Amino acid sequence: MTPILHNIRSLSLFAAALAAVPAALVAQVYPLSTNSWDNPEFRERFMGTYGFDMETNPSVSREEMEIFQEIQPLIASNPQRAIERLRSVINRDSSAALDQILGNLYYQEGRTEEAVRAYREAIRKFPNFFRAYQNLGRAYVATGRYREALPILLKAIEINGGDGSMYGLVGYCYLNEGRYSSALDAYRFAIMFQPENPDWRTGKLSCLMRLGLYNEAAGTIYEFIGDDPGNHEYWTWQSNAFLSLEQTSRAAANLEVLRMMGRANPRSLQLLGDIYMNEGVTTLALDAYRDAFDSGELTAAQAVRMVEALVNRSEYDDALSLLERVPESVDLTPEEDLRVLNLNARILLAQGERADAAEILEQVVSRDPMNGRALLLLSDYHMEEDDLDEALLYAENASKVEDTRVDGLLRMARIHVARRNYGDAVRELRRAHDLRPATYIADYLSRVEQAAARM
Repeated sequence: MTPILHNIRSLSLFAAALAAVPAALVAQVYPLSTNSWDNPEFRERFMGTYGFDMETNPSVSREEMEIFQEIQPLIASNPQRAIERLRSVINRDSSAALDQILGNLYYQEGRTEEAVRAYREAIRKFPNFFRAYQNLGRAYVATGRYREALPILLKAIEINGGDGSMYGLVGYCYLNEGRYSSALDAYRFAIMFQPENPDWRTGKLSCLMRLGLYNEAAGTIYEFIGDDPGNHEYWTWQSNAFLSLEQTSRAAANLEVLRMMGRANPRSLQLLGDIYMNEGVTTLALDAYRDAFDSGELTAAQAVRMVEALVNRSEYDDALSLLERVPESVDLTPEEDLRVLNLNARILLAQGERADAAEILEQVVSRDPMNGRALLLLSDYHMEEDDLDEALLYAENASKVEDTRVDGLLRMARIHVARRNYGDAVRELRRAHDLRPATYIADYLSRVEQAAARM
């Protein structure tokens, strides 16, 4: 039994646990869901910043405290009225605390740019204003201004220390700036304070993958899966880590779990099929490919790629069964349509329908005279028909196309050998070996040189 088959059969152990998995789980690769206004916990944390802390926040006069007490009932019930009241009393000499509260009200109402201006004014008045730095950083993150957010968030941590939220936002900014090592350090601190936060977990995993720390990533995800086995993203991330470690059996097992959860997308199904194909388990590969076709979400490139995988493994009947579904499954570009015609011709050639294949290939070449793959197939067809002049012409044209240059030269050499023109064959083989040094080309060249020496 192959390692993959052993792993896949052992997946029945997951069945009971997965039976309770929700049918739909919504997440993104780099989410920031816990710091959204839609999250009640975030709103509670944010509302707490309406208070006063005299060590890291400015003092307020008795009159200003009375204003705060006046608007406090309006913060939730009528924030616009609270904004108007604050604007009527704020001036250059008023407490920075009022500007910060005004910024909070703007932020609460989704008026982020106005909130930024209010927070910055609060900081101008009171340069050590922790809560203003804290919320200004959040406002910058909300508008994607990560580079501006970083020094503000770091200043807030410097003033009053950091919690999971602050370190997580710092990590998020570093991540979006491509500073993965710094982001990883920040996420480690964030998870220490908030170990269950999905944003920080996903951010940490992203950093580990970006830094090539695949073993640590795979091990970390075991813990996350243990806490939340129904989170399909964890299974996806771990399968990617396993693939990076060339542990294809484990990757296939994870992809099968996704399939059982109903969360496998066409890309993961294609990948699963490719793994099976490379292991020679064609039946399982075809099942995965068919599921991808049945999803209704397949792209043309994915569809054609799966058919090509079957053709390359000489699984012509199965390839044809999928190829017949391609036009009805996806909208093909002109280039993709030519690839489909090429594949159809390769299948027909393999099945002995050579004349029909040649007719299709002629259509391809008439539409795309530099279609190297079609030129090579036509060269092969005319060699089979013992029409060496036509075969040589098509091979020579294929040798002028970059993607098929070496194969075209090899075809030309074969034709010259068939004609006993060994000197010409040696010339083409040397050109091919210069372009693609390979043992099989060198061996062929040696044999042809020996034949030429005997002439």
